[in-house]
Amino acid sequence: MNNIKKSGKVLETNIYIEDCIITFMWDDGFYDYERSPFDYNKNYQIPLHSHEYYEFTYNGQSREFIFEDKTVVSEEGYLMITPPKKLHVQRMAKKSPYDSPSHIILMNIRKNTNKTTNSLYDTLYSVLGNGFYERVPQRVAEIMSVLDIDSPRTITNNRLRFSLLLHELMVLIIESSKIQLSDIMYNRSLDTFESRIYKIDAMINENYSDNLSLEVIAEKVNISERQLSRIIKKHYGCTFIKILTTKRINRAKHLLRSTNKKISEISTEIGYNSEKSFYSAFISECGCSPSEYRKMQNQNRN
Repeated sequence: MNNIKKSGKVLETNIYIEDCIITFMWDDGFYDYERSPFDYNKNYQIPLHSHEYYEFTYNGQSREFIFEDKTVVSEEGYLMITPPKKLHVQRMAKKSPYDSPSHIILMNIRKNTNKTTNSLYDTLYSVLGNGFYERVPQRVAEIMSVLDIDSPRTITNNRLRFSLLLHELMVLIIESSKIQLSDIMYNRSLDTFESRIYKIDAMINENYSDNLSLEVIAEKVNISERQLSRIIKKHYGCTFIKILTTKRINRAKHLLRSTNKKISEISTEIGYNSEKSFYSAFISECGCSPSEYRKMQNQNRN
């Protein structure tokens, strides 16, 4: 029986271990994230993002993990597990003299309510729920190297082998659990220029329709407003207000093209306190009013 299903661009297959339903995933849509209109990082095009599942990363080489609230440089031989819905991005921290591969696997873990015995789920949740970061035995790398390259079809054809490997991996993680990601102290010195750009961009993308200000972002990124202004000007080539306005107006244009919402509704939705301010910003950006833009778009479709 083929237990693989496709959810959007994510292939999934379920493995049952004790009282856990472990959904193993292959995310074909990982690179489909919306890109920022500003080239905030020319070398790393994936912004801070989150998943609905756990991301297991075994570090064969030193890697930098950038989270919204902290930055962690992980050395070789460590396992980083990022929990669901936590904003993050990872990248190589430095070149290693060793050709040691890193391995990434994606999975979700749910409680099997039909099983009342054992407590593997509760144990795993206590270890992984806030994230996990610890040096692990070499056997973890060996298991993850197999899980990382196995295809959905391979797993379907040999579920017993896959289940045993997954079970062994969980036992090794539980035995190694000492430090949770939430327990890692924030180290301001680890925040590189690039990691700050990730965080700034994430905050604008997530909060552009709110009352966002330099003060709010500066406090979140742990720098002064003056320093934040310099970083934005240097990297984006424009002011914070310009970035915020562009983001809002781009969203407004999308809503004008794709919905029948009133202009006053759109104005409020994208973060303007008054319709007059919205009109002024829109005309400045687009050279026409919102109503004229909508009319032109409708004419082009006809």
